[in-house]
Amino acid sequence: MAQGGIRKGFFFYFGLFVLLLIAIFLIILVVLLFNPGKTILWMQYFTGDGTHQITKTTDTETDIDFNNLTRIEIDCSMADVTIQRHENIKKDCIQIVNNAKGFATSAQARDFSYSVTQQGSVLTISVVEPVGFLYMSSEVSITVNIAWIEQNQVVTTSGDYSNIDFEISTTSGDVIIGSTSPGSHTVAPKSITAETTSGNIYVNSNSQIANTNNISFTTDNGLISANSNNVSINSTDKNAKGLVINSGNIKLRTNKGEINYDLVQTGNGTLTIENDRGSIVIGTISAQNTSINCYEGNYKIGTIKGNISFTASEDKIASPNVRISEIIGDFSMSSKNDASPDVIIDKLTGYANVNGISGYVEIKELSGFANIDMNDGSMVINFADQRNGATDTLTSQYADITVGMKGELNHNINITTTEGKVTFNVTNKATFISTAYQKDNESEKLGDDKIAVNIGYEGTKNPLNIQSSTSNAKSTIVIKTNGNVEYNLKDAI
Repeated sequence: MAQGGIRKGFFFYFGLFVLLLIAIFLIILVVLLFNPGKTILWMQYFTGDGTHQITKTTDTETDIDFNNLTRIEIDCSMADVTIQRHENIKKDCIQIVNNAKGFATSAQARDFSYSVTQQGSVLTISVVEPVGFLYMSSEVSITVNIAWIEQNQVVTTSGDYSNIDFEISTTSGDVIIGSTSPGSHTVAPKSITAETTSGNIYVNSNSQIANTNNISFTTDNGLISANSNNVSINSTDKNAKGLVINSGNIKLRTNKGEINYDLVQTGNGTLTIENDRGSIVIGTISAQNTSINCYEGNYKIGTIKGNISFTASEDKIASPNVRISEIIGDFSMSSKNDASPDVIIDKLTGYANVNGISGYVEIKELSGFANIDMNDGSMVINFADQRNGATDTLTSQYADITVGMKGELNHNINITTTEGKVTFNVTNKATFISTAYQKDNESEKLGDDKIAVNIGYEGTKNPLNIQSSTSNAKSTIVIKTNGNVEYNLKDAI
């Protein structure tokens, strides 16, 4: 009984002690709230100082005139950055809003400050925000405003930023090109480079970037997209989210974030996508060349009008998941470290060049030609009907190889595999002659016991000679394998 009483007494007084500590902590917080900047123990409270409308540089007090600029550089930590053109702005200016509030340790506490300086034709905007361990508000923003002057119902402005290259760097803030607020009008920067660690990057409906010659967007964990419909697809209205320039290069990079557009277009330029483990969702890509540098990640793309290549990834590519509906161009992927991607392409009109990978590769309809060399895994290649031309080469060490022949073909197919199984799925329109040899002894034909013919055919298995009475088209197939070969008749492929 005595021990039980002692235990209860201990917990009672310990509870009082904890409540006392909490009460002291809350009192300190209240004192700090009424004394911003004052340090008690190891804490400080900081609060924002509102809106700053800056029309002159902070060092020389020179009027800001966007007509005289060729580049604007913006550097901040958590501020959102917006480039806009608004009816309410009557003079070129930079608007900085600081409504950040919270608590910081005395070691990390720093005052909010900013500078706007100009060297030659380069304007530099630098904002230092407070760093805290507890934020009650983290609202800090930088807005670049171009003048909107209207006289006798005629608008005269400093332009639309078409003479200016933008370089923007923020840690957790968003980057917004073109405001969507009422009274906003289009902006058209000459080029844009924007980087954020955890923020998002948006190009909105009031952005006119058709003549922008270079775009580079980077976010580690955020979203690259548009938060309003800003392009037209098969419509006179803006009905899609896009990143469209007439001619130039676009580079989009994310680590674990997302890139999401209905349309990305570069004209005759190059689209570069760098992605480690993020998600890429794009409805249509229209670019002469699309280069993807990846490690893993998910890729869901509708139509690609142009060539797409994953070869820039060959030193690091691991296991990306790729789904593409249609490629009107060529496809290439390579690996130096036996990567295991999962690739499914519904339709490919150009050339398929895959080298040095394992995993899974499926092309549901190939109108062009194939040069595919895999180590392990499996490949499924379905050749389109009425296809003429050169030789396809399909090679593997252990990967199974499945070939679909949708109809009449008039070309050669060379298949070589050490241990993989070779399967042919054909329709009743297929016309070909196929000969199989032993991989380890290429002068000897493969034995009939390793060949299965399931197409209602009576004749020799090796060579297998399938004739058509309605066509003179003929494909020559040469197989070299130590494994098995199987031919199947299908109603459709």
